[in-house]
Amino acid sequence: MRSGVAKRLGACSLFVQLISEVAPLEILRDFELPLTNILMSSGGKFYLLLPNLPDTGTKLAAFQERTDQWCLKKLNGSPGRNLAWVPFGEAGFQAFGSVLKAAIDCLAERKEQRFREALVTSEMWQEKEFLFSPFGRDQQVCPSCGNSPAPREEGA
Repeated sequence: MRSGVAKRLGACSLFVQLISEVAPLEILRDFELPLTNILMSSGGKFYLLLPNLPDTGTKLAAFQERTDQWCLKKLNGSPGRNLAWVPFGEAGFQAFGSVLKAAIDCLAERKEQRFREALVTSEMWQEKEFLFSPFGRDQQVCPSCGNSPAPREEGA
């Protein structure tokens, strides 16, 4: 039998995996594109082929902001979802390795600014976004993750 902590960690792992599976589907829905535009989706990373249109960056930035806000509000900022995108034209298909390298570099930079879209607006810190609601009297820190609220156990 699995212990309570092992069960909770297993459920958390499944939840993180599901978040990773849903993100590319939501982006494809925003662009009204088929599943065949997913080039790769594995290990929490995904590569999508999206149209290089004037509003593509704007749509992706809006998705990043929605995702950042949701992760902060619902998951206390753990886990987060970092998106990076690199526009390229027809010639990019000839040197696709360099396009992927640029995307990886962009992602590394994005990871250094995690939750930026939710915490900064017009280059100003949104101080209220840094504050989380305190746990209620009937809650305590989750013994599994040490981050989220959990029901207070008897005698705790």
